[in-house]
Amino acid sequence: MSGNTFLSGRMSRRSGRWLAGFAILAAALLSGCDTTPASTGPTAQGSPSTASTPVVVASVSISSPSATSPGNTTASSAPAARASASPTSRPSASSTAPRTALTHQVAYVKALDLPGKNATIKPVEYLTGSAMKKACAADHQKATAETCNDYYIRGLGNPYGHVPLSPTATATLVDLGHPSGPCTSLGGGLKKCGATLPEFRAAITEYGTTSPILVTLTERGGVIVAIDQMFVP
Repeated sequence: MSGNTFLSGRMSRRSGRWLAGFAILAAALLSGCDTTPASTGPTAQGSPSTASTPVVVASVSISSPSATSPGNTTASSAPAARASASPTSRPSASSTAPRTALTHQVAYVKALDLPGKNATIKPVEYLTGSAMKKACAADHQKATAETCNDYYIRGLGNPYGHVPLSPTATATLVDLGHPSGPCTSLGGGLKKCGATLPEFRAAITEYGTTSPILVTLTERGGVIVAIDQMFVP
C-alpha cells in the first residue's frame, strides 16, 4: 500500500468519527429542544402549569373586600357584626336597674300596722321663714302663738291614708315613749333616741291617740324605710 493510500484511509476514518460525533450532538440538542416546550407548552393540551398561579392568588384575596363577591363580603362581615353586638347583649352591672332615690315627706302618723306592713299617715307641709309667710298670707292665716309664728303646718285637712312600711325601717323618738336606742341631745334637755318599730307603735298608742305624732318619713320606691319624730316648739 502506498503512502497516499494510507493517509487517505486515515483521513476518511477520522472524518467518519467527526461526523458521528456531530450527529450525536445534534440529536441531543434536538431532544433537549423537544422536552423544553413539553413542560411549558400551551394550555390547549390541558397542562395545569400556568393555571395554578391564578388559583393561589384567588385563594389569598378572599379576605380582601375588593376581591370578594358581594355574597362573600356579607358572609365575612357577619361574624364581625355579631362580635361587636355580643358585648352589648350581655347584662352587666351598669345595665341593672338603679336603686330608687330616697324621698322625704312630713306627715302625721296615726298608726303602725306591723303585721300588715303599713302605716296610717296624713301628708302635710312644715313651713318656716319666707315660705311660711307666703303660705300664711295665701291661706289668710294670721300669726298666733301656735301658727304662722315660727312655723306653719299646711294641709291639716288632708285625709289619712295607708303607706307600705318596710319591716326593717328605723325610727326615732323625741322625749317620747321608752326608746331603747342611742340618744342625741337637741339642747334644752331634749333628746332624740333611736327606737324600734314596736317601741314607736307603743308611743303612738300612749301619746298619739289625741294628737298624732309629727314625723319626717323617708321613703324609697313608695315604701317607708325610716320614721323620725320632729320636734315642734
